[in-house]
Amino acid sequence: MKQVMTQSVARVWVVLPTYNEAENVERLVTAVRERLPDSRRVLIVDDSSPDGTGEVADLLATSHPGRVTVLHRPNKEGIGRAYIAGFGEAMRAAGRSFTPLADLSRSLAIAVGDVLVICVPGSPKGALE
Repeated sequence: MKQVMTQSVARVWVVLPTYNEAENVERLVTAVRERLPDSRRVLIVDDSSPDGTGEVADLLATSHPGRVTVLHRPNKEGIGRAYIAGFGEAMRAAGRSFTPLADLSRSLAIAVGDVLVICVPGSPKGALE
């Protein structure tokens, strides 16, 4: 049986973990925003990239208020922990509770109610060309 949503559109969050992606993050965010519905949100998770990725991400958030947000983390802790932090931040922002599971670091998407969070790994250098 096909499930139909009524009266609300699922909110979509795309989590982009980044580290040293200053040259790519703007193109990646633009590509993601062009392909998702109006209810989309992009959350950039930056682990204190020394190349200025966090600053580029902040400029993107300023240029797209309410559509692009940034989570700055003080240390590089790996992509799995960045996913978990991004899932948690997106769920909290959407007013949902979130409890990370032991194997969540291997998940790429999670849905809770009308909120869908998708994690996209940082782009390899030049992948968007």
